[in-house]
Amino acid sequence: MRRVSLFPVLILVIVVLLLFRMVPRSPAQTDINGWHAVLEARVRAGGLDVGVAFSRRLLAGRAEKTDVSVVFFLPDNNQHAEVTGTLSGGRTALISRMPHTGAEKTVRAIVKIGGESRILSLGLDSGSPGP
Repeated sequence: MRRVSLFPVLILVIVVLLLFRMVPRSPAQTDINGWHAVLEARVRAGGLDVGVAFSRRLLAGRAEKTDVSVVFFLPDNNQHAEVTGTLSGGRTALISRMPHTGAEKTVRAIVKIGGESRILSLGLDSGSPGP
């Protein structure tokens, strides 16, 4: 009886994981201190709803409560808003409403978790505010 080696399969799995790790991500998402963060924005009639959605990374260890702060910034009109909260596992979102004149092209967020910080950036759709 012939033995089948799993070594080539293991090498293939490692190569595929490394390739996915090197694929460039959108500037609106990042991994920080064991969390995956995604910047989202939606134009509404009353303003601009901005938020960062957080989800725990699979291999990040056990979920402990972690303090987080997000500073949203509209570079086109120098408006900013700060939101703080606690991440405790699963999914969490920090949301704020900002003034919107229609001239804003970009929203940025500075995400701080523990001693690390990342800057996220998202282009806004030009057009009239939604409902």
